[in-house]
Amino acid sequence: MYIEIKGTSFLNKGAELMLHAILQEVKKRLPEAKFVHAAKKSAPYEERARLGLYQKIWFPLYGIPLGLYFDKFILKELRRYFGIVTHKEIKIVFDASGFSYSDQGARWATVATAKACRKWKQCGTKIIFLPQAFGPFNKKKNQKAFKSIVNNSDLIFASFSFYVCTFTFLLCSLRSYF
Repeated sequence: MYIEIKGTSFLNKGAELMLHAILQEVKKRLPEAKFVHAAKKSAPYEERARLGLYQKIWFPLYGIPLGLYFDKFILKELRRYFGIVTHKEIKIVFDASGFSYSDQGARWATVATAKACRKWKQCGTKIIFLPQAFGPFNKKKNQKAFKSIVNNSDLIFASFSFYVCTFTFLLCSLRSYF
């Protein structure tokens, strides 16, 4: 079983600790699990390889997660040889993206993750969010994307009580908005 850990990195110690904590806890409960991490500047290959993480095809460009569409162009034999996993092979996603999902975060992060969540849900993937915070979402595009994230997620943990209040308020607002 492939499990993706999303939103962590090796440049930020808090994000790296989240990665190690998720690995440690899931390995206790699912020792046969294989872990996947997307390639990115803040998670270089050498660091991912040291932890035995498989590589995920993931290329976000302007809010479009291109990796969701290019997976069919790489032969399965080549993917196995190089330790590459597609989104369709992943059974669980742990998203520990910290403060990424808000109007202040990367302008495409909320929208791209909403698209990915819809695709994962179509594949039967379980989606678990472990953020430090969500929001604020004042832009309608991000509000709509966040509603999609919530609707397609299986479990969401909010770290700070202030953000639980913000989250609850936003959901109530979304209900009347959409």
